[in-house]
Amino acid sequence: MGFLFSKPKPSNPFKGSHECEICPRGEADLARNFIKCGKNPGHRNFIPVDQFTKDYLPERYRNPDMTKLVTSLAATTVLIKVNHTSSARPKSTPQFDDYPAHSGGQGLRLGSGRLCRVSKNTDRHKLCACERCELRPSRVWWKCEVITAAHVVFDASEATATKCVFGYDNKDSCTWCLEGFEIEEVDVDGDWCKLVHATCDQEKVQKLDDLWRNFRFRSVAVHERYKELDDVDKLVVIVSHPHGACKRVSVGQWKVKKVDGVGYTRYAYNTCTCPGSSGATVFRLGYGGLYSHTHSGSSGAQGNFSSRWMV
Repeated sequence: MGFLFSKPKPSNPFKGSHECEICPRGEADLARNFIKCGKNPGHRNFIPVDQFTKDYLPERYRNPDMTKLVTSLAATTVLIKVNHTSSARPKSTPQFDDYPAHSGGQGLRLGSGRLCRVSKNTDRHKLCACERCELRPSRVWWKCEVITAAHVVFDASEATATKCVFGYDNKDSCTWCLEGFEIEEVDVDGDWCKLVHATCDQEKVQKLDDLWRNFRFRSVAVHERYKELDDVDKLVVIVSHPHGACKRVSVGQWKVKKVDGVGYTRYAYNTCTCPGSSGATVFRLGYGGLYSHTHSGSSGAQGNFSSRWMV
């Protein structure tokens, strides 16, 4: 009599572990976590942003367009620090059997994100809500949008306790922060979140607008030059803050594309990530949009996977 063996189910490359860096003791945990990292010991494939050159790119892309694109992407990348955990977090989602920090009260949570737009408010009836406007709100103000993963910043209560750190390129960097966010859009199952910071500080706005416009210009130029090569080289570049450390650049390829609803996709890739990389922009060659997929998590041997986003 023969035995019947069932075939093992293939593992799902779009389900796994989140990559927030959760620090119960606060920032005191970060240096130790970086050194003792089990996923990428030594972090050899993470290039410090101020050491990045064209030689880290595949030969076809070793040109000023691509290096300037990576530099501008890095300039808009932020370290996200969240000091509150919402009690409304679910225990699980389609991507995560164990949703990060769902029980609340787990200390500081860190991820990555990107400044994705700066625009002037057009609603005449809505006044500025920044700190400077506490007594006399201004009618002239701007919205500064940051995109990250929903499991990094889950809802409005977490947004108010969120800080975005710009310019953390090396240990001697002069960093600066945005605080006081609201949630503009969030998709928990898709795993992305758009935060909005309001300000009437024109000097700050000019600084942010310059960063955003430079990335927009560079991404459009690269899109036009390489849009036919999306499915050929499958290049993916990620700039993130692994373990809450200085910005690192990682370069790899996407391996699996999943059509997830009408006009929406997810990607699995071998581009290196670590705890702290959650929410970082997944720059996929051939797509020149202002918004894009964000990094969601790791599926072990299957690699890493993105949020759900358009195209």
